[in-house]
Amino acid sequence: MMVLNIKNKVKREQVFRKQRREHTQAKLKARIERAELEKKDPALKAVSFSTALTLTIAADDCYSIGPPCEECSQNARQHARSI
Repeated sequence: MMVLNIKNKVKREQVFRKQRREHTQAKLKARIERAELEKKDPALKAVSFSTALTLTIAADDCYSIGPPCEECSQNARQHARSI
């Protein structure tokens, strides 16, 4: 249900809160599952950490206003694979 189509303010706020809570709970569940997998296999944690860090650094190096360019995305992926 789209929140924007609900005309009653109180009902619209209730639906929005419910949707936001469901979204955050789904993200939390995914983080917990990933943490459990990383606890069983520490190599996964090292890989995910290094990949996330290198993608962030590579993206910051190419920062410009607007959508990221394809070259920056490819450079970030290649840099992450090389580590």
